[in-house]
Amino acid sequence: AEAEAKKAAAAKRIAELAAEEKAKLEAETAAKAQAAAQAQASNDQAEINKYKELIRRKVKNAWVAPPGSSGSACNVRLRLSSDGSVMDAAVSCNGNDIFSRSVENAIDRSSPLPVPRDRNLVRAFRSITFTFNAN
Repeated sequence: AEAEAKKAAAAKRIAELAAEEKAKLEAETAAKAQAAAQAQASNDQAEINKYKELIRRKVKNAWVAPPGSSGSACNVRLRLSSDGSVMDAAVSCNGNDIFSRSVENAIDRSSPLPVPRDRNLVRAFRSITFTFNAN
């Protein structure tokens, strides 16, 4: 009976050690997956920022500055199709209609705008916002 009890205790201990090892492996795997996801999210955000800057530059290069626009700024919201075509643009320049119109015209001339090739990132460009500065 004592030998059976020792045998059962040893088997129980082996099972406990195996469960601990399995839990450790699962925790390590989860940590690695989380780190990979965070790295991917960081890379995605860097890519999104890169394309936002490319869009801002393309609009800026197509922009014809109206007189007296120096120092002006607008908030721009764009809805884009997957190929970068502008479906809708909202430009808010604090009541400066001439400056607003010049930015809207630059957006029209810039379409299609650059968007990432990665399908997952294209979703982030369905609607984007940025600040357009005259300077």
